[in-house]
Amino acid sequence: MKPLYLYIHIPYCHHKCPYCDFNTFVENRIPQEEYALAIMAELDSYNLKPEWRDRELKTVYLGGGTPSLFESTIFRRIFYSIASKYKQAEDLEVTMESNPNDLSLEKLMELKELGVSRVSIGAQSFNAEILKQLGRKHDPENIIKSVENCRSVGFANISLDLIYGAPTQTRKDFSKDLEILASLKPEHASLYSLTIEKGTEFYTRHSKGQLKVPKNDVLADMMEEANEFLPKLGLQRYEVSNFAKEGFYSRHNAAYWDGSDYLGLGAGAHSMLTLKDGTRARWSNIANPKEFMQSVSEKGSAQAWGEKVEGAGLGFEYLMLGLRNVKGVSLHGFQVLTGKDIFSTYPGMVDALIGGKFLHLDGDNLRLTERGMAVADSVVENFIPEKGK
Repeated sequence: MKPLYLYIHIPYCHHKCPYCDFNTFVENRIPQEEYALAIMAELDSYNLKPEWRDRELKTVYLGGGTPSLFESTIFRRIFYSIASKYKQAEDLEVTMESNPNDLSLEKLMELKELGVSRVSIGAQSFNAEILKQLGRKHDPENIIKSVENCRSVGFANISLDLIYGAPTQTRKDFSKDLEILASLKPEHASLYSLTIEKGTEFYTRHSKGQLKVPKNDVLADMMEEANEFLPKLGLQRYEVSNFAKEGFYSRHNAAYWDGSDYLGLGAGAHSMLTLKDGTRARWSNIANPKEFMQSVSEKGSAQAWGEKVEGAGLGFEYLMLGLRNVKGVSLHGFQVLTGKDIFSTYPGMVDALIGGKFLHLDGDNLRLTERGMAVADSVVENFIPEKGK
């Protein structure tokens, strides 16, 4: 059976963080039941299509937004709907993103009973002042307590998110964050550099000179420290922003990076499907949750945009996703996918990046160096296909 990697987007939050540009919404009354019914109806419509039927469910990822603010009874209905349609892998990975102050013992016991096996906690920092600057409503004690609660009910796969490069954050602040993270002994850690995205409150303040963030050399020093510190905890870097103990990498996210099919449900969710001719189709849903629910109710679908990925686009996608992994990509795999040799596809470019010590070639394997990892997005931009090709 073909594998199925299922993503469910919960777009609601208690409030909007000033740095966040994700597809999130703040409502006085969150329509949990109505939204769940739309998710199940959307899943029903996909299950009628032969390309999505008769698959083995490998992962479920509840992302957002803030999935943990939904009642467990809502997820019970969604999970039952999924289980009625798909055979579940014996080692099914079910991840829920969460805020620390949502994770009571009672809530966690309910989630574990439902089959959630992995909890991803948006810690962001263990510094109370930095949390306040980031607009987070939890405090460091909430994070520590949430991890303790997870352990108490038997969760053996916990991931913690940290942001580095926050306003006023120093090297010393970041070092302290790493030390506290170490004391909590997570199986997985994700470290994200703060980016100032258009449309956010931070962008407005930054453009007016009202917000200062650490310089690039400070950010590089922070990531270098993490690269040296986290492996001592058994957390090995396996992707640009992710570290995990052996056997605890995010199998759901890995499916994105290796080009597997994935199905996204919910407002703004993305999907990807490999077609019989080897090209790929990708699409996304209507972003506004009210419009999403209305469209599903009326049409059984909420697709807002779609494209076919072929030719040079396939090669770029292969490199853009695959090079994020520490293991890199296969030159043979590139040629099988595109029908072309990577060196002739990008004349002189690969050699230049190898010479600049951004890429390393070992036989058939091409991967980012440590230097390349630090500027991964800039390296990958060199492979964007020219228009019309």
